[in-house]
Amino acid sequence: MKRIHMLLIHTLEMMVVEGILLHLRNGEGRKIVYIAPMKALAQEVVEKFSSKLKPLNVIVRELTGDMQLTRLEAESSDIIVTTPEKWDVVTRKGGDGLLRRTRGLLSIDEVHLN
Repeated sequence: MKRIHMLLIHTLEMMVVEGILLHLRNGEGRKIVYIAPMKALAQEVVEKFSSKLKPLNVIVRELTGDMQLTRLEAESSDIIVTTPEKWDVVTRKGGDGLLRRTRGLLSIDEVHLN
């Protein structure tokens, strides 16, 4: 059962990466925002995506309650991984709207497997 679980997770990750690559090729400079359910998962996603996409010079950054981004860091990021709470604050309650305006692909991770 654990082997099937790991295979399913790997398959889902590869589908996300393929979607990311397609968007980066056709997204006209727009950012990908990946919403992870929790800060710990956001950190994991940043590490995984960074290592897998580093050869393509894709910049992945975390934006959570613990990790803030400067305007320059946000502008230079290709993928921003955040939490639902932080995305709510950034898009509705503050800032200049940079991420809301430049977002091209929004991916919401809510898959929970036991």
